[in-house]
Amino acid sequence: MNKQEHIEALLRINTNKTNRHLFAQKLYENESLIKKTLEIAKAGNAQLAPKAARAIEILALKELIVIFPHLDEVIEIAKDAKFDGVIRPLAKIFEVVMIAHHKHTLEFPLNEIQKEKMTNICFDWMITDQKIAPQAHAMQTLYLLGKEFAWIHPELKEILERNFFHGSAGYKARAKKIINKIS
Repeated sequence: MNKQEHIEALLRINTNKTNRHLFAQKLYENESLIKKTLEIAKAGNAQLAPKAARAIEILALKELIVIFPHLDEVIEIAKDAKFDGVIRPLAKIFEVVMIAHHKHTLEFPLNEIQKEKMTNICFDWMITDQKIAPQAHAMQTLYLLGKEFAWIHPELKEILERNFFHGSAGYKARAKKIINKIS
């Protein structure tokens, strides 16, 4: 599949679950398509970047090991992401990676630089104006990172308590759950 065909396939992705999973299957079968999809997500096109990020998320949920060799690129894209449609899937990937790391089911260990970058990005998402979904994923990611780095839990708890009364019902529910786990 050349770049133009890949872009056209991305543009055809819609809310149909089967449609999205078929595209993720194509990525699974061809690693060069993963690289192309990450490049599109990184480019930041308002129409294509969210679809590319969502495709990578679906692939990560299906087969995390396929994404892991590209984790540094995912982290770099997340660092610079501006669109909610890109941030939300990348936040979910962070959460899935940390859950697997915490359960010791990752075939490749996370390195300290990756953990540090993910921590910084998630804290940025917690203190900037983001929708609930990225913040909910960031909360869980930070909670799990806080099991390795003691300084994270007090900082996370402070942010959650500060934003609790201004947050949506979804934010409050997730924040309360995380605060209770920390306490």
